[in-house]
Amino acid sequence: MSAPLNFSVQLSLGRFAVTADANDTLKALKTAIRVQVAALNHVNFKLYRFNLAGAYLSDESKTLNEVGVGEGAILHALKKSTCPRAAVDTEKPSADE
Repeated sequence: MSAPLNFSVQLSLGRFAVTADANDTLKALKTAIRVQVAALNHVNFKLYRFNLAGAYLSDESKTLNEVGVGEGAILHALKKSTCPRAAVDTEKPSADE
């Protein structure tokens, strides 16, 4: 287990502080957010996609470390139905795939 990362998640409901392990997947992060932030336990994160520094993160099997989430980062959670670009897989396949 690596050192925990402290960063923020921004939604239309506000910005919330979150702590997660750098080796957590984006899918696991969605669950962790609901557990850590009581105000978000009603949010269905299956309907959201994360954006980091202008890049949509569609592969939820990638870890926070792999997508570049670092200490103090801000992940934007965008609802797929209100942001059509968030509903489209915009990540380029890596050379490994």
